Amino acid sequence: MVYVFPRIGNPGEPLPDEWDATPGARGCTVQSLVYSHDFATLAELGAVVVGVSCQPVDELTEAASRLKLNQSLLSDERGVLRGALRLPTLSAGGSEYLRRVTFVARDGRVERVWYPVFPPGDETPAVIDWLRRGG
Repeated sequence: MVYVFPRIGNPGEPLPDEWDATPGARGCTVQSLVYSHDFATLAELGAVVVGVSCQPVDELTEAASRLKLNQSLLSDERGVLRGALRLPTLSAGGSEYLRRVTFVARDGRVERVWYPVFPPGDETPAVIDWLRRGG
């Protein structure tokens, strides 16, 4: 299962201009922490959890380490996943970011999508419930 998020902030670096005023931009750290907290439950239900952002690999690696996340964070910096799945985006500070969306894929096929995701992390009980019901 994949949760897509715009951007986790880097310590000591300002967020992009207009970030706080852009609907759906804030909350990436919270969402990642919720998935880390529910990681064992999701794994018991057969889910392999990954987070995806368009941030560079080094930023995501640092964030995963700093936040002590159980799940991997993957970079779609080149936009391959965004293009293949036509993922929604948002703009802030002159750059484009992925919008928050969660999906479960099995055998190369997307089986279930949660969108929009608001507030960040609130979709995890629905994901767990869907998986418990046999997904």
